[in-house]
Amino acid sequence: MIYHDLHALVLQVLVIGFAGSAAALSLDAGRRVEPASSHWRFGWPVRLICAVTVLTYFLAGVAKVTSELGWGWASGEALRSQVAADTLRKEVLGGSTATPLFEWMYEHPWMFMIMGVSTLILELGAPLALAHRRAGITWAILTWLMYWGVYSLSRALLSAFSWRV
Repeated sequence: MIYHDLHALVLQVLVIGFAGSAAALSLDAGRRVEPASSHWRFGWPVRLICAVTVLTYFLAGVAKVTSELGWGWASGEALRSQVAADTLRKEVLGGSTATPLFEWMYEHPWMFMIMGVSTLILELGAPLALAHRRAGITWAILTWLMYWGVYSLSRALLSAFSWRV
Protein backbone atom coordinates (compact mmCIF):
# COMPACT_ATOMS: atom_id res chain seq x y z
CA MET A 1 0.00 0.00 0.00
CA ILE A 2 1.24 3.46 -0.86
CA TYR A 3 0.68 6.05 1.85
CA HIS A 4 0.06 9.46 0.30
CA ASP A 5 0.89 11.29 3.51
CA LEU A 6 4.50 10.07 3.33
CA HIS A 7 4.86 11.25 -0.27
CA ALA A 8 3.38 14.63 0.64
CA LEU A 9 5.91 15.03 3.45
CA VAL A 10 8.85 14.32 1.13
CA LEU A 11 7.59 16.73 -1.53
CA GLN A 12 6.94 19.45 1.06
CA VAL A 13 10.45 19.09 2.50
CA LEU A 14 11.89 19.35 -1.02
CA VAL A 15 10.02 22.62 -1.56
CA ILE A 16 11.32 23.99 1.74
CA GLY A 17 14.82 22.86 0.80
CA PHE A 18 14.77 24.87 -2.42
CA ALA A 19 13.15 27.94 -0.85
CA GLY A 20 15.34 30.93 -0.13
CA SER A 21 15.43 31.58 3.57
CA ALA A 22 18.73 33.42 3.97
CA ALA A 23 17.33 36.71 2.72
CA ALA A 24 15.16 37.17 5.79
CA LEU A 25 17.78 36.11 8.32
CA SER A 26 21.04 37.21 6.73
CA LEU A 27 23.38 39.89 8.09
CA ASP A 28 22.47 42.32 5.32
CA ALA A 29 18.69 41.78 5.65
CA GLY A 30 18.39 44.92 7.80
CA ARG A 31 19.95 47.16 5.10
CA ARG A 32 17.22 46.47 2.52
CA VAL A 33 14.77 49.23 1.66
CA GLU A 34 11.99 46.75 0.88
CA PRO A 35 11.23 44.10 3.54
CA ALA A 36 11.97 40.59 2.30
CA SER A 37 8.52 39.32 3.26
CA SER A 38 6.78 41.66 0.78
CA HIS A 39 8.67 40.37 -2.25
CA TRP A 40 6.87 37.92 -4.57
CA ARG A 41 9.64 35.33 -4.42
CA PHE A 42 9.04 34.66 -0.72
CA GLY A 43 5.42 33.58 -1.21
CA TRP A 44 5.97 30.79 -3.71
CA PRO A 45 7.15 28.10 -1.23
CA VAL A 46 3.98 28.34 0.84
CA ARG A 47 1.77 28.33 -2.24
CA LEU A 48 3.66 25.41 -3.76
CA ILE A 49 3.40 23.43 -0.51
CA CYS A 50 -0.36 24.07 -0.53
CA ALA A 51 -0.59 22.93 -4.15
CA VAL A 52 1.50 19.81 -3.47
CA THR A 53 -0.67 18.92 -0.48
CA VAL A 54 -3.92 19.41 -2.37
CA LEU A 55 -2.61 17.48 -5.38
CA THR A 56 -1.52 14.61 -3.14
CA TYR A 57 -4.98 14.33 -1.59
CA PHE A 58 -6.67 14.63 -4.97
CA LEU A 59 -4.53 11.86 -6.44
CA ALA A 60 -5.31 9.67 -3.41
CA GLY A 61 -9.02 10.17 -4.12
CA VAL A 62 -8.55 9.41 -7.81
CA ALA A 63 -6.59 6.27 -6.90
CA LYS A 64 -9.47 5.13 -4.71
CA VAL A 65 -12.19 5.56 -7.33
CA THR A 66 -10.07 4.10 -10.15
CA SER A 67 -9.08 1.03 -8.14
CA GLU A 68 -10.91 -2.26 -8.45
CA LEU A 69 -13.31 -1.09 -5.71
CA GLY A 70 -14.14 2.04 -7.69
CA TRP A 71 -16.90 4.14 -6.19
CA GLY A 72 -17.67 1.15 -3.96
CA TRP A 73 -14.92 2.54 -1.74
CA ALA A 74 -17.64 4.76 -0.30
CA SER A 75 -19.32 1.70 1.26
CA GLY A 76 -16.82 1.93 4.13
CA GLU A 77 -15.47 -1.64 4.02
CA ALA A 78 -12.19 -0.60 2.42
CA LEU A 79 -11.81 2.19 4.95
CA ARG A 80 -12.40 -0.25 7.80
CA SER A 81 -9.72 -2.56 6.43
CA GLN A 82 -7.29 0.30 5.84
CA VAL A 83 -7.73 1.66 9.37
CA ALA A 84 -7.19 -1.85 10.78
CA ALA A 85 -4.00 -2.32 8.73
CA ASP A 86 -2.72 1.13 9.69
CA THR A 87 -3.41 0.44 13.35
CA LEU A 88 -1.52 -2.84 13.26
CA ARG A 89 1.38 -1.11 11.50
CA LYS A 90 1.50 1.52 14.24
CA GLU A 91 1.32 -1.17 16.92
CA VAL A 92 4.31 -2.97 15.42
CA LEU A 93 6.34 0.23 14.99
CA GLY A 94 5.41 1.76 18.33
CA GLY A 95 2.93 1.13 21.13
CA SER A 96 -0.24 3.12 21.65
CA THR A 97 -2.97 3.26 24.26
CA ALA A 98 -6.50 2.43 23.15
CA THR A 99 -10.16 3.42 23.59
CA PRO A 100 -13.38 1.38 23.25
CA LEU A 101 -14.58 3.34 20.20
CA PHE A 102 -13.99 0.54 17.70
CA GLU A 103 -16.39 -1.89 19.42
CA TRP A 104 -19.16 0.67 19.20
CA MET A 105 -18.38 1.48 15.57
CA TYR A 106 -18.09 -2.18 14.60
CA GLU A 107 -21.74 -2.62 15.57
CA HIS A 108 -22.67 0.38 13.40
CA PRO A 109 -21.19 -0.23 9.92
CA TRP A 110 -22.98 2.80 8.53
CA MET A 111 -20.41 4.89 10.39
CA PHE A 112 -17.68 3.53 8.10
CA MET A 113 -19.85 4.39 5.10
CA ILE A 114 -20.17 7.99 6.32
CA MET A 115 -16.42 8.16 6.80
CA GLY A 116 -15.80 6.62 3.36
CA VAL A 117 -18.06 9.12 1.62
CA SER A 118 -16.57 12.00 3.64
CA THR A 119 -13.05 10.90 2.75
CA LEU A 120 -13.87 10.82 -0.96
CA ILE A 121 -15.48 14.25 -0.77
CA LEU A 122 -12.43 15.71 1.01
CA GLU A 123 -9.91 14.08 -1.30
CA LEU A 124 -11.65 14.68 -4.62
CA GLY A 125 -12.70 18.17 -3.54
CA ALA A 126 -9.18 19.10 -2.42
CA PRO A 127 -8.44 21.31 -5.46
CA LEU A 128 -11.27 23.60 -4.37
CA ALA A 129 -9.07 24.52 -1.39
CA LEU A 130 -6.86 26.49 -3.77
CA ALA A 131 -9.76 28.42 -5.27
CA HIS A 132 -10.55 30.63 -2.29
CA ARG A 133 -8.96 31.33 1.09
CA ARG A 134 -12.11 30.44 3.04
CA ALA A 135 -12.49 27.17 1.11
CA GLY A 136 -8.86 26.35 1.90
CA ILE A 137 -9.31 26.99 5.60
CA THR A 138 -12.51 24.92 5.67
CA TRP A 139 -10.84 22.06 3.80
CA ALA A 140 -7.82 22.14 6.13
CA ILE A 141 -10.01 22.03 9.24
CA LEU A 142 -12.17 19.20 7.89
CA THR A 143 -9.09 17.22 6.85
CA TRP A 144 -7.53 17.76 10.28
CA LEU A 145 -10.76 16.52 11.90
CA MET A 146 -10.69 13.48 9.61
CA TYR A 147 -7.20 12.62 10.83
CA TRP A 148 -8.23 13.00 14.45
CA GLY A 149 -11.08 10.59 13.73
CA VAL A 150 -8.69 8.10 12.16
CA TYR A 151 -6.32 8.48 15.11
CA SER A 152 -9.14 7.88 17.61
CA LEU A 153 -10.36 4.89 15.66
CA SER A 154 -6.84 3.45 15.40
CA ARG A 155 -6.44 3.66 19.15
CA ALA A 156 -9.78 1.91 19.55
CA LEU A 157 -8.70 -0.84 17.17
CA LEU A 158 -5.63 -1.49 19.28
CA SER A 159 -7.91 -1.91 22.28
CA ALA A 160 -10.24 -4.28 20.43
CA PHE A 161 -7.38 -6.48 19.21
CA SER A 162 -5.50 -6.55 22.51
CA TRP A 163 -8.32 -8.05 24.57
CA ARG A 164 -9.16 -10.69 21.95
CA VAL A 165 -5.61 -11.97 21.48
